[in-house]
Amino acid sequence: MLPGLGGREEELSPPIREMLGALRGVEPALAPYLDAFARLLALELEADAWLERHGAALCPVAPDVAPPLRGSFGPVDGEPVRPGGKLTLCTYASALGLPAVVVPVARTT
Repeated sequence: MLPGLGGREEELSPPIREMLGALRGVEPALAPYLDAFARLLALELEADAWLERHGAALCPVAPDVAPPLRGSFGPVDGEPVRPGGKLTLCTYASALGLPAVVVPVARTT
């Protein structure tokens, strides 16, 4: 997995182990990383301008129920969970440091 874990992978939750497993074989490259920061800055400026005109945005966080305790999300709308998939709806708010509140809208049994 990652060198910083020092053989303690079993201490990670199953969803985190699964996410890190998906990163195996991924070779990071500097150019796309720097390009992403430039795009993020442009998006941040757009968000700032939008927030000057609007007081708040009401957006869904995830199109599914909360995962079970010590569990992980299963398929959402029939699609497997993946980076950039449907469970990343609040990624922009997080990346831009925007204030956010998560409010449950329904209960499941």
